[in-house]
Amino acid sequence: MNNFSYLEESFKGFAEALSSDKQAFDIAGFPEKEKSKENQQKRISKALADFAYFDKTYFPPELYGDGYHKPNKMLTAIAGVVDAPGYHLFLGPRKHGKTVTAKKLLIYLLIRGRVKTAGTYAETINKSSNILKDIGLILDKNSRIKFDFGIDIIEFNSDQLVFTVKNSTKGYRTIAAFSEGRSVRGYSRLFDRPEFLLGDDIETLESSFSKASVQLRIDKMVEAYTSLSEKGIFLILGNDIVQGCAMHQLRLMYEKKLLPQNFYMYIYKAFEKSPLWKEKYPCKTEAEMRALIKPLSEADWQANYQQNPVPPEGVFFRRENYLEYSDLPDDARGVIYCDPNLSKKGLGNTTAIVAFLYSAKTDYYYVEKARCRSFSDSNDLLDSILELKSERIYGLAFDGNVTQESNWTNNVRNYCRINNIPFPRIEYMRFHVNELAKNTQMIYADNKILFPQHFSTTPEGETFLNQLFSFSGEKASGNDDAPDALICAVEYLHKRKIIRGSSQPTAAYKDYYSI
Repeated sequence: MNNFSYLEESFKGFAEALSSDKQAFDIAGFPEKEKSKENQQKRISKALADFAYFDKTYFPPELYGDGYHKPNKMLTAIAGVVDAPGYHLFLGPRKHGKTVTAKKLLIYLLIRGRVKTAGTYAETINKSSNILKDIGLILDKNSRIKFDFGIDIIEFNSDQLVFTVKNSTKGYRTIAAFSEGRSVRGYSRLFDRPEFLLGDDIETLESSFSKASVQLRIDKMVEAYTSLSEKGIFLILGNDIVQGCAMHQLRLMYEKKLLPQNFYMYIYKAFEKSPLWKEKYPCKTEAEMRALIKPLSEADWQANYQQNPVPPEGVFFRRENYLEYSDLPDDARGVIYCDPNLSKKGLGNTTAIVAFLYSAKTDYYYVEKARCRSFSDSNDLLDSILELKSERIYGLAFDGNVTQESNWTNNVRNYCRINNIPFPRIEYMRFHVNELAKNTQMIYADNKILFPQHFSTTPEGETFLNQLFSFSGEKASGNDDAPDALICAVEYLHKRKIIRGSSQPTAAYKDYYSI
């Protein structure tokens, strides 16, 4: 049996792919009249001074298989990262030119001599090598770049690319491939550490999203940046694909101002009142945009195009059955339900509170108000419940067990003493969500549960609905506070006998805790 070398086979495969891609990359050179020494010098001078001119001159429209479109504002921002050392994380929609622009920018910086040692960075070394290969192919096969700048490739393989530029600043240019498995730490060429790192495909849906894996991914990115030169730039391209991913965690830390001052984040949506790239996607509405892009699902659209990660669709409450109302019927009466839990620093699991009504005149159910967020203080949670209390509410229930009832009875009495106000009496109910879910599902599927107007556009409304739409059963779901609260509110509504005929009165509810 012949000896097998994985490394040798990898290089062989890289060389074969390279040969195939070279044939597909040829573009027309300059017209004869543009090849004069004078015209060449003018072009070079303009190109080295302006990336936009470099882009349109050396990457003509015929190069783009999907046609050429004027760069959108995200692509312009990517080109501007050279002015500020640090991390530059771009969370932007797929099919909007992030990767292509970043590759062209790195080529420009290398040719210009602004960067002489650089790297590509991805989740795996194969993905990183593919980015390196694309850059090498452009330098090797772009006849316009080769004619004007005199590119001489010294070394080109899956590990690194080394070349010189005759008509620019002297010296070698080097790009090496790095990944989570191949660290940037300790890498240098002669006396130079990498000055620029292009990160792409750092995280995909195939990645592990366990807390340990995500933290390691972030740690590796930090290690990569701190291994760059003093004024190094780490350009990171990504999508906010799931709430547990590294990009989302970095986004949360950035919003809470927990990241260093040299960490810059840019978030772009495919459609926000108008398309991000109107030249490529000429449309006026989000529905038209979706028709052009054809996302696989609502979760795909939200995560990969809108940078709004939502859980996969569940099996109980379908998004298409979601309806809103503008005005409540005058006979609508109902209850408040909550499964109260507190989390440290308000950053843990959410708590959902629902004011849920029924109208005998319309035979519809109405979410009057709802909250869905993390609470760390019992008084804060009780404040929120009182905010939902109105003259339409005829009952208040908490999810109950012996410990829960004892703890919250004390919390409520303390709240009453501190604020010198009474609090509505709480009933502690033990409902089995899985057994009752079908009842609520049937009502919802009949389009009989309505939400307040614009509820889906509020931060807490968005959280509530994401949990509702992803619900697949009490044990199957992750965050299920919102569907649990809605399901239990329906049952409690029946327990209080508020589901009634239009001529039947609803019993008054005037019991309060004493101060």
